Amino acid sequence: HTVQFHSGSGTVLSSDPKLVKIWNAKGSAKGSTEDGWDGALDTDVSESEGLGGATGSIVANVEGTADFSHFIACGDESDSSGGNNGLLLCAGEQSKVQSFYCPVLGSAPKWCSFLDNITEELEERDGALDKTADESAVDQTVYE
Repeated sequence: HTVQFHSGSGTVLSSDPKLVKIWNAKGSAKGSTEDGWDGALDTDVSESEGLGGATGSIVANVEGTADFSHFIACGDESDSSGGNNGLLLCAGEQSKVQSFYCPVLGSAPKWCSFLDNITEELEERDGALDKTADESAVDQTVYE
């Protein structure tokens, strides 16, 4: 199982056989350095900064079609560590690698930037639907 610090979003990613969990490490990414995470949690950061929520709160869960054995945050030539990108590649108990795009972690790598466009189109479509629906709609949307 894997644990990884995601410096671009100030989150911690951990996996078990069923899920990759994305935890709020702190209110912002002030603990990151140019080379990656420095391991320090800034406890003076207000909850309104960064992703919001208390330290240790769940930001998102990623559930695959098969059990996970390992995952990585995928990068590109400008960010080889994947610390600022939102694409996760998950190896598991099947022949193909599972891939998941999590916009809350960051933008898509340059080589698959179409994912950002698709996400924007879905958000615009859902925004138009929300205007016609009841104003008490849920704040977060899940795309499957």
